[in-house]
Amino acid sequence: MNAEELKAHVLGRDFASDARACIRTNHLGYMPAAPKFAVLEGDGLPEELEFCLVACASGRTALRQRLYAQQGDFGRAMVFDFSQVREHGSYYVSAGGFRSYPIRIGMNVLDEVVSAPVEYFAAQRCGPSETGYLSPCHLEDGIRSDNGQHQDVSGGWHDASDLRKWVSATIDGMVGLAKVYELCGDVVRSGGILEELQWGNRYFLHMQEPQGYVMSHCGGDVYAHSDSNHWTDNLPGTGDERVIQVKPAELSCQLRFVAAQAMTARVARSQGQEDYAKTCLQAGLRCLDWSRAHLGASPSAETLGEGITACLELRRATGRETYLELAADWARQALALQAWDEEEARGFFHTSAQEDEPYRCIQGDPLCIALCLLLEQAPQHADAPMWKEGLERWALGYAAAFAARNAYGLLPYGLSAKDLGGGRRAGRYFYRYFMGLHERQDSNDTAWWVGVNANIAAMGIALAKASQLLARPELLAIAQRQLDWILGANPFDDCHVDLLGRNHHEPFVQNLFVPPTPRIRGAVLNGLGGTQEDQPALWSGSYHTCEYWTPMVCHTMWLAATLKEFYRRA
Repeated sequence: MNAEELKAHVLGRDFASDARACIRTNHLGYMPAAPKFAVLEGDGLPEELEFCLVACASGRTALRQRLYAQQGDFGRAMVFDFSQVREHGSYYVSAGGFRSYPIRIGMNVLDEVVSAPVEYFAAQRCGPSETGYLSPCHLEDGIRSDNGQHQDVSGGWHDASDLRKWVSATIDGMVGLAKVYELCGDVVRSGGILEELQWGNRYFLHMQEPQGYVMSHCGGDVYAHSDSNHWTDNLPGTGDERVIQVKPAELSCQLRFVAAQAMTARVARSQGQEDYAKTCLQAGLRCLDWSRAHLGASPSAETLGEGITACLELRRATGRETYLELAADWARQALALQAWDEEEARGFFHTSAQEDEPYRCIQGDPLCIALCLLLEQAPQHADAPMWKEGLERWALGYAAAFAARNAYGLLPYGLSAKDLGGGRRAGRYFYRYFMGLHERQDSNDTAWWVGVNANIAAMGIALAKASQLLARPELLAIAQRQLDWILGANPFDDCHVDLLGRNHHEPFVQNLFVPPTPRIRGAVLNGLGGTQEDQPALWSGSYHTCEYWTPMVCHTMWLAATLKEFYRRA
């Protein structure tokens, strides 16, 4: 090649031929037995393309498929299923000049998705800790809102990229840690999860009142938004002490506290700490008694789901069958709320017997998990056929039906009797994949909405379990795709487990205190939200999508641990 030819070669290059890495996959990779999908989307896609899965090192094509563009709720897309490829190694997907980033297939690809969130809690410790990011802190928590007297509620974890300790959210940390231990053991170091559970429980046990209920929060909102969300000098009596809101946390939270105590008791027993296990069980039973006395005639679907799980966890911890019968009674009430005969949306649940609006829970979906736990623990119970039918109607009539409406297999946040934005209909109901932008109000009377990671991860846990309980392997693929979305297989190619994967957006930084919460490896962000038209949206740096919130951490680590154990045995 002479000088003129070289110049023409350089200046005449078609830069559009450069690798365009816009095919979306899970950033961390796939275990060999896992369902595996790659998505290429765009309104300008051709009608058909040949997709190839190529080994990075050798260039060998491991799988080849010709795909056709399909229209879904998020636009035109092609979905490449390479689940049949199980050989360990690194690959990439190529199609019509487009490609993916490298994809790992191996047995250990989910290890960090489980272990990093476990380590996250140590960094979020509040109180006289050696691991919290600004330890020691808030040693004088707190001052009771009813009488101004000091009560020691130090300890626990900060939450939501700030310094507040909402019981209703941070109690999820106990559940996530205990479930990881149950499924995977001590994933960081021997005794580490029990130590972390005890640190969190230091706060929760001190927040329990003699009547049995757990108070709402310390450091949160008392008279105005975020009025106790600040650092202190760690000295009592100097005027900067944070306030304890002594009102009971919501009933669903009380029942999750019960479940957390039973789970922690089992972890403690496995490590020879029988006295601590008894302390936890006594606290849980006192709270259950208070909760039952305040249940009311029309408990919500969320409360019933939490109650079923609490009873089943107590049964496992105590061996008492009376808790199974209470769980069965609450399951009958829950199944009475299920929609059976809708035209396009079957199997969802109404909010309560007195509220016909479909049930939605942004912190997770405890009822669908509870149905699975019933069938797992009592498959011979007289009501088991009814539980199985209810689970099947939810899994197939609701979850699988809606997952098929978009290229990512994303499950919707929920249904509504009125259009909350987007105009998507399913029979007489509207549905959204993301929380409505004006669905709820914050304590400062502004619109409050967050991403859907806890919600989709919780439904993923239920679908992974349902795939076995119902012998429906297609449900496992939907469960995997909820984790894929969180780990980067989404329209923004953005991993929501902070400092794992790539393309991390700016985290939410509170402007109410200095120093703010730092970036913490293993934190799980709220996740993608939606526009008013219900299209995926990422607001970099906003609390809506980029805040660290404990329900997201809990359900993501639980889902990853569930899938890891399932694929390990496959």
